[in-house]
Amino acid sequence: METIKTETRNADLPDLVDMLKAQSDVRYDVVAPASQIEMRGGDLIVKGGAARVTDDGVTTADARLVPTSIFDEGVSHRFDIPLKYVRTLRGRVATETKTSPSAVATMTR
Repeated sequence: METIKTETRNADLPDLVDMLKAQSDVRYDVVAPASQIEMRGGDLIVKGGAARVTDDGVTTADARLVPTSIFDEGVSHRFDIPLKYVRTLRGRVATETKTSPSAVATMTR
C-alpha cells in the first residue's frame, strides 16, 4: 500500500494542490451502524463498506482501513481515554499481530 504524503516544508502552491488531491482520492467517509464495524488486528473493518468490481459485476466487500494518528486522537477524545494509552494499545496489537495471530484473539476476549 502506498503511503500518502501529509506533511511538507517549503512547498509551493502546485505542490500543495497535488498533495491535497492525493489525500482527497483516498478519503473514505461512511455512515454505518456499530454492528457493521469491528477492529481486527489493529485495522478498522467496515462490513460491506467497499465495492468490488469484477468482470461478473459489482459486489460488496469488507473495507479494511488502517487507522491514523488522527483516528486515535478521535477515539481518545470520544471515549475519554488517555491518548498515550490508545497509542500503546495500537503498538501492542501491531507487534503481537506480526508475531502471533492468536495473540490478537487473546487480547480481544
